[in-house]
Amino acid sequence: MLQTVGVASAAGLAGCSGTNENNGSGGGNGDLGERVPTLTFQYWSDQGPPTVLFEETISQIEANIGEIGVQIETMPMTTGEGITAVSDDTRGFHFAVNSHGPSPGRLDPNELLTNYSIDFAGANGQYNPANYASCEFTEHAKAQQTAGDPDERQSIVDDAMAQFSEDVAFITTIERPTTAAINTDQVNAVEAGSAGFSDTHWAALVEAGVTTTGGTDTIVANLPSEHLTSSFYPTVADGDSIGLYTSLTHSPLLAYDANYELTPVLAEDWETSDDGTSTTFNLREATFHNGDPVTPEDVKWTYEFLAEQYHAGNYSWTSLPESLTVEIVDDSTVNFVTDEPAPTLLTASLAIYGVLPKGPYVDAGIEDNPTDFEDPMIGAGPYRITAYNNQQNMALEPHDSHPVYDVQTGIVFQLYESTDGVTRAFENGELNVAVALHPEAGSQLRESMGDNVQIITGKSHLPFGVMPQQSFAPGMFREFRMALSNLIDRRSLNETYAFGESEVVTQGTFNSNAHPWHNADVLTKIADETANTERARQLLEDAGWGWDNNGNLHYPPDAELEAWPQGETPDPSEFSCLE
Repeated sequence: MLQTVGVASAAGLAGCSGTNENNGSGGGNGDLGERVPTLTFQYWSDQGPPTVLFEETISQIEANIGEIGVQIETMPMTTGEGITAVSDDTRGFHFAVNSHGPSPGRLDPNELLTNYSIDFAGANGQYNPANYASCEFTEHAKAQQTAGDPDERQSIVDDAMAQFSEDVAFITTIERPTTAAINTDQVNAVEAGSAGFSDTHWAALVEAGVTTTGGTDTIVANLPSEHLTSSFYPTVADGDSIGLYTSLTHSPLLAYDANYELTPVLAEDWETSDDGTSTTFNLREATFHNGDPVTPEDVKWTYEFLAEQYHAGNYSWTSLPESLTVEIVDDSTVNFVTDEPAPTLLTASLAIYGVLPKGPYVDAGIEDNPTDFEDPMIGAGPYRITAYNNQQNMALEPHDSHPVYDVQTGIVFQLYESTDGVTRAFENGELNVAVALHPEAGSQLRESMGDNVQIITGKSHLPFGVMPQQSFAPGMFREFRMALSNLIDRRSLNETYAFGESEVVTQGTFNSNAHPWHNADVLTKIADETANTERARQLLEDAGWGWDNNGNLHYPPDAELEAWPQGETPDPSEFSCLE
């Protein structure tokens, strides 16, 4: 049974007061520092299936951490509460057991490289998931943002990830599996790519041209409740929701396919200049849902407007360069120009946001009031929206003039609050496509429905793990992060949570091995597939930690217990890159 705790003081979390029992073992000459307190593990309690994995991970640690002389307690929090607590460095918990949301923009490494940079660490309202502070990592993270040559950028990203992995800034556990189901009595089976079907990545659906078989003429699929909010594209405030529109209704110039590879969509091809400041697109012949052709003027207006609104603070996710201008070369060619190399333009921005028709959106008042206008809901995607009921459902029908995808069957998306509700609805025939399932639900459906169901598994581009808070002890110590990593039985997590459908991750990284920028050759191994409590204990003893006669773990003698004071940010005198 996991124990729940309220917010504790920073002093209490960092170490125990009271008399040290200096006749213990370890710690070099036998002297002991402060005793390591009961450690608090926070996890996001509102994440649906992932929350089950978070709880299982903590249970694993709880079962083994006594071997190193420490006890733990848990602190469930909503995602928003957890992010705020980390951003403000409140130090109410030592470790956060969660994941990085697999939003489409994170198929480029820049967003998380930026989040983990030292500028985001400390009590400044910026979200550095582990309050990780490394000048070496930050220098690489910044350098890759202006590397115009793709090979050069890959090398710099590799250097950043090598440092991140060596520092054990994120303790990875298993790949984040995606599980979906198709009722093959009503919908034809499909061959999906490595990404599978998920609520954030719908490429396989349009690439397969999913069609019904009989008994219904409509695909009925579920969406998690956060996907249809009061904000519609392009003002959508949830990065995970963007993939729905990117894949289905608002085609971009290029996009990530079902194997997380960049592929042309509204653009036939593109070419980037050697210095990385100019990219030319040759456009396909395409039409918007209202029958108007997609023109270079529409492309120019869309992306210059989105860039302007992002830098004005109106749109959260359209991270286009501030200096972006789009030149119309001719009636089928556009040139994107920036003052400096902008390598993320293709891989993190243009691949995420679809082209809008200028006329209807200007007429709707988007330029005068970009966050509160009557959205005409017109794109150039393979589906067009026929009904949109906020926080309830959305209906789509095929757009027969798409230049790439030939879809023939309408879709209705219905919101569901829980995986259990989705599973019941699928078994009852209310849904014929189910996504964002718990892996256990996939196993149950396979058992209950037999040949009448196709279970599609894939991997998200970001894994699960543990985020040690590195602004204070014990998460600030690498040897403790390594020890904690060795207390986790990743093989068991894969079997119990993912039913063997996922893979363990024994290298330190925030990218899945399916991620386009993953490079296993530069990463550090941080544990075996199974727990090794003896190694965990040895790592601490070798670094000067020790145990008293009651088996309680103590810090090394005279150990500093905070990397910077609570309520502050990293000190420039300690971190030269901040001077």
